[in-house]
Amino acid sequence: MKKFLIPLMILLLLHVAAATVTLEVTAFNCSPDEVAVTEDFSCTATVENSGDETGSLTTATLYPDSGNWLEASSYAEVTNTNINSGASTDVVFEGLRAQKSGEYGFSRITLDEVSDTYPADNSIEVNVIDAITVVSQSAGSAVASTGTVDASAQVTVGGNVDLVISFSVTSGGCTIGTQASSASFTDLSDGQSVSQTWAITMGTSNCVYSISSAATSNPSGTATKTDSTSKTITCSGSACTTTSTSSSSSSSSSSSGTSSGSGGGGGGGTSTKEEDDEEIPRTAREYTKDDTTIDLNEYESWRENGRANIGNLIVGQTLVFTFVTPTLKEQNWIFYVEEIDPENEKVILFLKQEDGEAVEIQISLSTPAEIDLDKDGSIDLKISLTEIQEGTATISFEKTSTFIAQEQQLMEKRKWTGLFITIGILFLILIIGITYFLTRKPHKKEEGNHKKYYQNN
Repeated sequence: MKKFLIPLMILLLLHVAAATVTLEVTAFNCSPDEVAVTEDFSCTATVENSGDETGSLTTATLYPDSGNWLEASSYAEVTNTNINSGASTDVVFEGLRAQKSGEYGFSRITLDEVSDTYPADNSIEVNVIDAITVVSQSAGSAVASTGTVDASAQVTVGGNVDLVISFSVTSGGCTIGTQASSASFTDLSDGQSVSQTWAITMGTSNCVYSISSAATSNPSGTATKTDSTSKTITCSGSACTTTSTSSSSSSSSSSSGTSSGSGGGGGGGTSTKEEDDEEIPRTAREYTKDDTTIDLNEYESWRENGRANIGNLIVGQTLVFTFVTPTLKEQNWIFYVEEIDPENEKVILFLKQEDGEAVEIQISLSTPAEIDLDKDGSIDLKISLTEIQEGTATISFEKTSTFIAQEQQLMEKRKWTGLFITIGILFLILIIGITYFLTRKPHKKEEGNHKKYYQNN
């Protein structure tokens, strides 16, 4: 019996040790994946349990990428769902709303405490469209009934769109004659501008006209955004007078249909970074921590969402944070506020590892900075100046998806290392217990009873 007990116990232990619950995102799409700016949409994640034990999912949280393009920094859905081994469930994130136009994606979905980068790994993006119209007309005067006025529309689009710019007369008897009342532009990309001009022949009364820009998302055509401007040319007697540029006045948008999110596409926001910015190496300086030092790692928004907005910074103040390298090593970094220049709206910072050389970084209200901490060719950190006053500044620090992914890999490594250590300790304790049980000697009392038994028989 004993010779079968040890293998049986070992097999039982291995089965218990091997039993796992592995929740992972296996599909993700947004409906629709082309939407007008400020319109609501939803995204659905399919969560599967690929382990061999039933698992529970309490909360799933969706995070946008570093474009800061959604109104909220994260969207949580409470599910409280049990998922059997091999089964899956859908989690719907509703009420998502874009506040910036462009083509953007998502960095990760957290399943309770575990992060899953499926949306980023598969380059799933949403095309957010917009159209902004500025109308200008030649200033001066024109002869009523015969004179002409040039009206020009310049339209800047957001996202990937097709565009139609249209002219219409509301009242006054003015006309554009045989000119086409609309102009079409296709395959426009985020931030691109186009223009169209009409020569308006005056009537005998005030001329009221409208120019509208209708953007349709490309390629699916599921979202539209219309922006229109109304202008008046005043006529009195034999003369009509005009004024110059006027900005857009009204807009409307809509979206329809359901499309699954897909990879590809560049796009992006309208933030800029001067190409000729140089990081100037400086000799090592001792930037020591003191009572005023700010530790970004202590901010929940930095830990959970990868962003921290720090206000009331002063010259001489230090900020510290931890960075995880691609080899999953932790590095401590220090920012030092060197100069705050309200007149030129800029701030100079020094950045260094605790045991490294300082690098000068300049940021302004219009020019953020992008930093490659480990010099591997990928941007790890973005910093921008959001407010500056006499003697103080507010700076936004933002991790990129690369920064976040490396942190998550380290967390996963530590989690599995702890699990294997625990299993190993339990296995060792069980082996010791089994060995003791099989090798222990009978008590003396039991031996005496055995002797009496044999003597009596």
